[in-house]
Amino acid sequence: MKKIALLHFSYPPNIGGVEVFIKEQANILAKIGYEITIITGAGKEVDSTIKLVEIPEIQSIYNTDKKLYKEILTQGTKSQGFMELAKIIGEKISKELEFQDVIIVHNMLSLTHNIPFIYAFKKYILEHQEKKVISWIHDHKYIGFDKVRINDFSLPSDVNNLLTEKIDDIKYVAISNSLKNLVSKVTNLKSEEITVIPNGMNIKEFLEIDDFVFDIVEKNSLLERFPVILSPVNIIERKNIEFSLDILFHLKKVYPGLAYVLTGKISHHKEGKKYLEMLNKKIEKYSLKNNVIFLNEFIKRSLHKSEVHDFYSLCDIIFYFSKSENFGLPLLEATLTKTPIFLSDLLVFREVGGENFTYVDCKNTPPENVAKNIVDFLESNKLIAMNRVVKEDYNLVHIIEKQLLPLFEDSNLSNS
Repeated sequence: MKKIALLHFSYPPNIGGVEVFIKEQANILAKIGYEITIITGAGKEVDSTIKLVEIPEIQSIYNTDKKLYKEILTQGTKSQGFMELAKIIGEKISKELEFQDVIIVHNMLSLTHNIPFIYAFKKYILEHQEKKVISWIHDHKYIGFDKVRINDFSLPSDVNNLLTEKIDDIKYVAISNSLKNLVSKVTNLKSEEITVIPNGMNIKEFLEIDDFVFDIVEKNSLLERFPVILSPVNIIERKNIEFSLDILFHLKKVYPGLAYVLTGKISHHKEGKKYLEMLNKKIEKYSLKNNVIFLNEFIKRSLHKSEVHDFYSLCDIIFYFSKSENFGLPLLEATLTKTPIFLSDLLVFREVGGENFTYVDCKNTPPENVAKNIVDFLESNKLIAMNRVVKEDYNLVHIIEKQLLPLFEDSNLSNS
């Protein structure tokens, strides 16, 4: 098992975007199978799979010794206490990094929060060139408001050098192309020497998806599929699921990877079994077997409300083409989760929703026309488009697996 150390000035419960990001990165890497150690100036970790080491001297000096902080920014390495602090930091990080295979330093080499750390860490790396090191740049002292600000500061030359001179044989990562281009202007790093790995979302954690639901999501690759369509209905004839399948047949021509999730139970009555047989024949006829997901195949109980909510949060649109209803709770559920819903033009639906929904005359509108309208909607809705981008490009688990882990492999540090 490969050992990875993540370093930052502070760690949760301390507040900060980088702090949250590191915690998520640590959790994901630990689940993949790496042995994770957090080395930080201040923080706590309750997860037993993640080790945390506090070194108070590596937190922001502004928080611990404002006088020394100001001296360093005016006198550099000549300031009183600089070398003493750098020596203490060097000894402590040397001890903690001895058995680490990969060292990821978040933001600590590009800010003035703790210049003695940069000095000590650079010295350590020069003496331990066998280590795989990644400098992860979220911010830089000389960058702000989307522009270079190097002329806004007058720092001692030795401090400036520590902030701008690259350390040989370590990997540099920037969180965006915009930042990468600016970093290459304020340092001696060439643009091609900086790898862009964007920030992302731990979708399961952010949406608070239940483990049971997320297991289904992963088994069916729902985060990679578009669109994900939900019908929160039981498998009975009056729910008009066959009409949804007719629409899917045409939608699949545009979106071959679409997924259609049916949440409800299948009736055990004779009529219910016949109806399911009819649906399965249509699924086979339309080659939709890999697109239609009956949750009844995964669970024999009713879904909990939190699980129903999860599917609303994960899907792109709702199909609700019932032939008859006496109310229609999915209208309210879709509204509260801000999920677009296409539904049959029933009097009771208009009573509940007025003109606030997209109604379909299921008896007189060809499924092909409905499919065309849905495609137009999906392609023109900016929120749905961005939701798709987030799932495809900013899924933090995939970012780590596809973009970060290959950096480990560059030095034969794959997790094997």
